[in-house]
Amino acid sequence: MRGCLAVLVLLSVLVFLGLVVPVRLIGTGLDDFGDPGDRERRMAAKALFHGPELYGSGFLEIGDYNGPPLVLGWHVESVEECPPLPGREEPEADSYRAYGGGSASIRSYTLFGIPRGEMEVTCGGRRKWESYF
Repeated sequence: MRGCLAVLVLLSVLVFLGLVVPVRLIGTGLDDFGDPGDRERRMAAKALFHGPELYGSGFLEIGDYNGPPLVLGWHVESVEECPPLPGREEPEADSYRAYGGGSASIRSYTLFGIPRGEMEVTCGGRRKWESYF
């Protein structure tokens, strides 16, 4: 009986460490892109909003998540400003290029902080998911 209780406590601790701690330690990655007023940070924040918005923030959102299985959180890895349009055209007002201004690479993480996959958000607003496993 004591052995079963010890196993249950150990499993509870492992579930806590596997689910909660990585989400807190990984963060969103926005702090890596300077002050809140910096253009690069604004592009990263907009990409982070529009990328996971397609799926949800993580699989723990029961009923609101439709993305890859076992994703706990999203982290912006890199941001690159969009090149100008040909002929010096201005982007359409309601386009992602006008809103976001850059392309981004956003990594997703799963249990225990293991990288799960990567999403590329292009200047056109297209999102491409690549799974690591």
